Amino acid sequence: MTAELEPAFARLHEWARQAQQGGWLSRADVQEMGRIERQNADELFAAGKPRPLLVGLFGGTGVGKSSLLNRLAGENIARVGAERPTSREVTLYLHQDHALESLPPEFPLARTRIQYHHDRQRRDIAWIDMPDIDSTHRANRELVFAWLPYIDWLIYVVSPERYRDDAGWKVLRERGHRHEWLFVINHWDTAEPEQYDAFVSDLAGAGIDRPRVLRTSCTIDCEEDEFARLEELIRNAIEQHGLEELKRLGILAKLRDLAQLSDDFRSRLGSEEAWQTVCGRIRERSGNILSRLRQSLAWSFALISGRFPEPRRGWRDKGGMRQRNIPAADELRAAIWGPQADSYVADVVNEAVVAAAENGVPVEPVERAVGVMARQVPGLVTEISLSRLRQALLKPGPAWQRALFRLTGALRRVLPAAAAAWAVYHLVTRFHAGTTGRGELLGLDFAVHSFVLISCAWLLPYLMHRLSKPSLRKAARRGLEQGAAAAIQQSEQELASVLEKLGEERRQLLLQLKD
Repeated sequence: MTAELEPAFARLHEWARQAQQGGWLSRADVQEMGRIERQNADELFAAGKPRPLLVGLFGGTGVGKSSLLNRLAGENIARVGAERPTSREVTLYLHQDHALESLPPEFPLARTRIQYHHDRQRRDIAWIDMPDIDSTHRANRELVFAWLPYIDWLIYVVSPERYRDDAGWKVLRERGHRHEWLFVINHWDTAEPEQYDAFVSDLAGAGIDRPRVLRTSCTIDCEEDEFARLEELIRNAIEQHGLEELKRLGILAKLRDLAQLSDDFRSRLGSEEAWQTVCGRIRERSGNILSRLRQSLAWSFALISGRFPEPRRGWRDKGGMRQRNIPAADELRAAIWGPQADSYVADVVNEAVVAAAENGVPVEPVERAVGVMARQVPGLVTEISLSRLRQALLKPGPAWQRALFRLTGALRRVLPAAAAAWAVYHLVTRFHAGTTGRGELLGLDFAVHSFVLISCAWLLPYLMHRLSKPSLRKAARRGLEQGAAAAIQQSEQELASVLEKLGEERRQLLLQLKD
């Protein structure tokens, strides 16, 4: 791989690996990196030395590729006809100054014939006769595709009878941008003029702009034979553009493939508009689901609060409460959260997955992030509800109610005592006055009025004390509901935070990919 392509490939590969770890790309997506051709003809020759332009003869069975190579070489260097019925080998024809350094493992030496020559005029070109692309032998097709990434120019050789074979046409469509192409209609002595026009028209339909089509005949003399132009076209291109520039065309094609793959990866992450739509739908739908969860928990809280006894004296009557079997913490946890609540949490994750899938955003990172948040909801709701329950039981009711309860409790003791003390005082003083002759003794009216006064002094504070006593059941229910509300609100905030972090991760990946 050239110094220009290698860093770009390495950067994209590292980016794809990070994206896969985050779930933004699947393993299959990352494996698409394998379709980027990293091979280069420079690898076949000694490093630091100039190499020739590799020109491949490509086509189906019986079109005359080997005959064309023999005619170029001026000798029989490639087996033809009955000697090569299955086209199982590759023949290389190159100048002796460009000895091959090594062949990749996918190029078996037993199927590679190398022929060196001494012609200085042909020094800058190496010709390669490849196996037939339409061969029924799988190994032959694999050898063709193994060689294609190393070739700079491809000469697509056809015959009048077979100028539209499916196998070669498929390669042309897939690799049309990766090579410089020349087209040769061989055996032209057996062709009709209309076939030339039909072939050119088919090439234009395949996206080949202004195709260069030559007509040759390697068996007998033909007036329209354009064999001499074949080498001339390539040699003129080398002289006009330079050998390095022509070889660079293949590198540019690989870079374009890399850029296209980068664009494909970018599209896998979805558009910014789609991402915002996903986040909005997740927040909206999860909010509705958590609201229903809160309503469902309210029914459970009503049942739980009914299990709390009302102490006879006050909410601080712990001895009495213990005797009435207050539910234990583990029992409360099991009563607060059950299978139905789990279904609501699962719905939050499912809705997030559906929103991502419907808007073309990777599902895995959304499902993973929302799933982590959702798994925290049961513990969050349970623990915060229990915490608020403890606080509510320690201080049931509002502060004014607790103050009134304490005040009336004191008054129901103080006022009757004060009224009784007043009555006793008057009773003693009047009795003393009566016995000494300085006044009359108190009668029945005083006794009745004293009884009424003392009774009212006791009854009114007593009734107010009972009415102002905070209810542990109401406090328990209120504490549980407040805890659930706080936990659900915290869950919604956590979900928004998770989506924000996920969005930032996505934006960072896109920025890295852009760089």
